[in-house]
Amino acid sequence: MRGLYLPHEPGRLTIASDGDTAGREAAHALAKRAYAAGWAVSQLPAPEGRDWNDIISKKGEAA
Repeated sequence: MRGLYLPHEPGRLTIASDGDTAGREAAHALAKRAYAAGWAVSQLPAPEGRDWNDIISKKGEAA
């Protein structure tokens, strides 16, 4: 997430992070950077030990 380019004009940013330490830390760092630049930030962490790609690709099956 460090390399994510944030446009100069702030808007809304939702960060959907992986449910592990590295994912939460990366999301927190991005949220701090975006918030400091005037963005409205919300975070949507995946459940512990999971990631959103796996959950979504199951298409409603027990994830």
